[in-house]
Amino acid sequence: MRRIDTYLIKWYGPFASKEELKKWEDKRPEVFNLYVFQARRKCEKDKYYCGMTFKQSVGMRMRNHDHHIHDFENKQTEFLQIWIGTIANIKPKEHDVRICENIITSELANITIGEKESRK
Repeated sequence: MRRIDTYLIKWYGPFASKEELKKWEDKRPEVFNLYVFQARRKCEKDKYYCGMTFKQSVGMRMRNHDHHIHDFENKQTEFLQIWIGTIANIKPKEHDVRICENIITSELANITIGEKESRK
């Protein structure tokens, strides 16, 4: 019999900045491994980004010098929303978090592709 994994992701947000998120996250007992943000620079379409972290908190991951969120933390950004998620129905291993990230990334790609097709 083939095993089917089910992941229940509980999302929190939106947060308007990584500082707001970190402050909130530090007060919570849950471990957050997933995050999604939506951002818009002036005169551009919305951008979506999904990521995962396993060895550090989401707030700490976003402070890393090479994180994509830094591209949207400037005066050119007119809109930023961040959500963080925890896998609520199991104690996830890194493999589980990676599967969830891949599924979310795939869905975000469909949203972006759908927006491009609707403009044709």
